[in-house]
Amino acid sequence: MEHLPPLTNPYRPIAVPYKGGIWDEEDGDGFRRYPERHGVDIEAITNGEPGPSNTGQTLQAWFQFGLIEAALQLKVTAGDFIRTDSEGKKWITTHKLREYLNEWKRAHEHAKIDAGLLNSRRGKTLEALTFSYSIWCSVDFLQYMESEEALSIQLLAQTLEHAAVSVSDAAIGRTWEAWIGKATYIWWRVPAPDFLVQRMVDDGWCPSVVNQTYERGRTSLLYYTSLFQPTRLRNHREAGCQAPASGCKQMNISSVDYKPRHVENGCDCQFLMPNMEKLCTIVEDGGVPILSLVKQPGREQLQLDVTRYERGLEYTAISHV
Repeated sequence: MEHLPPLTNPYRPIAVPYKGGIWDEEDGDGFRRYPERHGVDIEAITNGEPGPSNTGQTLQAWFQFGLIEAALQLKVTAGDFIRTDSEGKKWITTHKLREYLNEWKRAHEHAKIDAGLLNSRRGKTLEALTFSYSIWCSVDFLQYMESEEALSIQLLAQTLEHAAVSVSDAAIGRTWEAWIGKATYIWWRVPAPDFLVQRMVDDGWCPSVVNQTYERGRTSLLYYTSLFQPTRLRNHREAGCQAPASGCKQMNISSVDYKPRHVENGCDCQFLMPNMEKLCTIVEDGGVPILSLVKQPGREQLQLDVTRYERGLEYTAISHV
């Protein structure tokens, strides 16, 4: 899943083993018939019959290599999407997917001079995505591969679909809003796998934050977010965080029931509030409000004053109070 924006030190990236499925030039013109040529009866599997021993590797090659070829209408070299580690183990990689997408984009730009050719290319892309989605919905992939392997297929399909709207639909003037509401673009709506959500929660992510992240960017953003190491300073389970919810209970406080902790029991410290009317007036006028703690002579209590920033005024900026 290396086609996603790179991180210097990703946290627990998922590695997808290559199962050994073959994709060669003879398979290039028959995306739909690929399983049949390799002895896998998709209709029988859909009806609940167990598939042969090579079903998992056939499904992986069909989607990891064949879907790219069918959607982008480019000859795929399987070796471009397989890497070998120092121990000789082979893994799926999408590091070169960007090169394929750029080549497809250039071909698409060239096709814009011919409306018929442009519509034909766009139609083939949509056909490949729609057909692959129908297979995804009818076959229990998890019966023949691990959750991580199925996730890589889902992320790949969503990336190809995103390319369709970013390049193909843009060429005919369809907006992003129209794409979101169009039923033919369906990979975007495939829900995130349960294992990915649970993995993030177990790693220390708040269930509410996980849910909010998914709602904003679906599975691709959720997996990418998981590559950032979460803080382990908060116990979200004990705080009662859950999804869906309005926010993380550990990272947000309520002014109504917030109970501060003091250095000494019985501390009688103040709650200070600035003059909100004055503060808002400064902001609405385009100024910058400066807060300052002031102790009046002869008084024990502090006062929180609000002044407008003027050139030359020194202040300290404090972030994330």
